Amino acid sequence: MTLYRQCEDFIRLGSAAPIDDAMVQADLEISQRIQGIFLCIWLPDGVLAGVADYVPAGFEGMGHCAFINLLMIGRPWRGRGLGTAVLKWIEQRAWAAAEVTALRIGVQVDNPRAINFWETHGFSRIGGPTAYPDGTVGYLYEKNK
Repeated sequence: MTLYRQCEDFIRLGSAAPIDDAMVQADLEISQRIQGIFLCIWLPDGVLAGVADYVPAGFEGMGHCAFINLLMIGRPWRGRGLGTAVLKWIEQRAWAAAEVTALRIGVQVDNPRAINFWETHGFSRIGGPTAYPDGTVGYLYEKNK
């Protein structure tokens, strides 16, 4: 729960819901529904610094496509390379599957810091803006193998 509160600036871009156990549970349920792999990012001292969720292949029936559903780093650890390290870890696993040639992510239009992060790491906008059922509006970004 502490991590989600540290990420309130990000969460509030798309949700007015209370930051509570139900929000965390909803993220886990979404991950299960889309056949994602939900990761907790632990630091060596046992602190939870972030979470990530990705679909390794076959996102929305597209065998060639992996998808990052969530990459959220706690405010105290942003700008220190942790997000980049997690992205590289996810990319290595995605690209290891011969059929995967594209890695996609949805990025909220009102999150310029995230847009910069993804573009800096080789992702290009391929769609949007699109309004989603959770109230967010996002661009679709993609990076190719």
